[in-house]
This record gives sequence, C-alpha cells and structure tokens, in this order.
Amino acid sequence: MELSNRLQVIADLVPLDTACLADIGSDHAYLPIYLIQNNRVGKAIAGEVAPGPLQNSQKEVAQAGLSQVMEVRMGDGLSILQDEDPVDLITICGMGGNLITRILDQGLDLGKLPAQAKLILQANNGEPGLRKWLVDHHYEIDCELLVKDKGIIYSIILASKAQEAFNYSQIDLEYGFFDHTKPPQLAIEKWQKEFDKWSKILAQVQQSKGDQADRVKEVKEKVKQLEELLNHDQH
Repeated sequence: MELSNRLQVIADLVPLDTACLADIGSDHAYLPIYLIQNNRVGKAIAGEVAPGPLQNSQKEVAQAGLSQVMEVRMGDGLSILQDEDPVDLITICGMGGNLITRILDQGLDLGKLPAQAKLILQANNGEPGLRKWLVDHHYEIDCELLVKDKGIIYSIILASKAQEAFNYSQIDLEYGFFDHTKPPQLAIEKWQKEFDKWSKILAQVQQSKGDQADRVKEVKEKVKQLEELLNHDQH
C-alpha cells in the first residue's frame, strides 16, 4: 500500500516497538493497515464515528486479510477503547486542532487516555492550541515534523507523558518545536505565508473605522514575531 506524503511521515514517526495502535478517525484504515503490513505495529484498533466510514474501514481491513490483528470499532473518539486494550500508541490525524483537544479531553474524563500511550497528532489547523494542551497536561513533545502534501504544509507531533511539566516558550507553542536558529525549510515557508497573511490583516485593521487599538496591537505583535523568526533564519 502506498501512502500520501502526509500519512507516510506519520507512519515513519511510529516507534518500532509499538504493540497496539489506536487510530482515531481512521479514514479507510490506510495508516494502520500499512503499519501492520510493514511490521511497524503488532495489532491495531481503528475508530470511526459514523457508519459509512466504519464500513469503508472494515472493507479495507478484510481485503487486506488483517481481521485477526486489526479491529474496526464505531464510537466517538477514545470512547472506543476498553480497559483490556494494550494500546501504547494513539494517532489522531487529519482533523482540526480543537476537535483533537476535545477528543483528548473526553478521553481523560472517561479514563480512556492511557498514560503509557504515546501520541501522534496532526491537526489541519489550530496547532498552537494543541501544543498548549499537551504542555498543560504534562506531555513532552518528543518531535515535531513538517510535511508538504498537495501544496499544504502540515505539522505532525509525537508526544509522550512526562512526570512533570516542561517549560516551553510562547514562540515554541505558537510556531512549532523547531530549532529556530536552524529551522527546516518548510517552517520558513509556513512562517512566510503566515507573515504575508497577518501583514494584510494589519493593513486592513489599520484602515478600518472605529476603535481598533487593541486589535492593531495584537496583529502587530503577530507580524513582529513572524518577522523575527524569518530574520533569525537569515543570520
């Protein structure tokens, strides 16, 4: 099975000794099928929230001949997990950051977010809120990678539960856990797009009528941060 660029980078981040993967919002179960076929995980559970996607994933698993080592379950988020499931990796990818944090919060409330499970998360938007959730809940961000797929740059995070909270800067939380003195090329490209976007917003806010002082200050700060990140790279 051949994966998209985005799913391939996610697959490559999976720890080699993973016993049981839970893939939430599995989308045809492409990722867990690939991981089992390539001996990256021993077993897998794919979660789908609706009957249509459930049937699609079940069909793919059956066609791959993996029904003995992979189960597709229907349910909301991490509610599909049972106490006896030996899950040591959870992947939640391809949805908004707010939805991912809601799934994680719900999992915590239900006692369905095992402390031993590493997390691989890929949000289509809202990454700062997702990073903040991880830090607030004592997860260490082991790695953050960027991938470009069909012209869109995605951020992929690998995190694991830590004993204590880590101190991360506001810049890390907002723009990613990279070496800002030597950022990856895709980070520079992403920041440049953000800089262009916020520069346009600043011009619009400054021209609009009414008291926009607070909004101007907020947007100016964004533009300044991005300018510093981009200039830092050129030194």
